[in-house]
Amino acid sequence: MPKPKNNKYLQTPQAVLDLHGFFLAEAEEEVKYFLDEAIKKNYRFIRIISGKGEIIKPWLEDYLFFRKLNWRPAKFSDGGEGAFDIRL
Repeated sequence: MPKPKNNKYLQTPQAVLDLHGFFLAEAEEEVKYFLDEAIKKNYRFIRIISGKGEIIKPWLEDYLFFRKLNWRPAKFSDGGEGAFDIRL
């Protein structure tokens, strides 16, 4: 069996939160809890799927900036502009 390559960039998120179908107030609570739990579990790479809507996505961008977290839009095949890859 070939040995897997050591890639310094994690490709698969250790946890994923999908916010489709949430109202903003619900999404805020879920995101805060999700991030706190991911940090407690020492996760290094997580993904939050917000969708491309006009309410949750802008709030999430602002919140991640406020928390000073390193994030970028996910690759197109993983949700593109509607998903956030976050490094903790």
